Amino acid sequence: MTATHIILGLTPTREYAVRRDILVGVKAPEFSIFDKSGKNLQYRIESKYLGLQKIELVSYPSKQVVGRLNSKVTWFLYEATFEILNSQTQQWITGSINQKLQILNHRSVIEWNGRRILMEHNIASLTTRFLDDQRGGQLVAEYKVSLASMFWATKYSLQIFSSDLPDALFIFGLSARDYIITKNSQKKINQNI
Repeated sequence: MTATHIILGLTPTREYAVRRDILVGVKAPEFSIFDKSGKNLQYRIESKYLGLQKIELVSYPSKQVVGRLNSKVTWFLYEATFEILNSQTQQWITGSINQKLQILNHRSVIEWNGRRILMEHNIASLTTRFLDDQRGGQLVAEYKVSLASMFWATKYSLQIFSSDLPDALFIFGLSARDYIITKNSQKKINQNI
């Protein structure tokens, strides 16, 4: 099923400037997530030294861990489980991200707290969209990769249009997609050596 959606002058409820750390080696990529101005750190994604993506989302300035994500070993497609801390109940709510087989485009399904969010990326676009599958494909967030990222450190602008879904959900989606791209690029480089 392909979600159809109409975008009519949506105003973001939250906006972030996301920068991936330049050094990527044996760890999954790490990120700094700033407010829209790009000056005030709001979150950090910190990773562990493992072959898989194992990350924590840390909120600033409190430095409290508000989310964790662990990818799984699969043959072909990306899969991960994650948990997000509910700030009101202080309970962890689990979810999953599962990449779906697509020939030219990218699609993943994020399931969390009874919600099903589709993350879609058209190969010809610099934008990845998050669509609420249970609300007719309503756009709930999107991120765009900066053109300058093609030549230097990867930068994204993340816009969230939903007030009832946590930032961590979209940050984990962005991180998962970036991880997939990074792993695919590393495979191509290794094949050419």
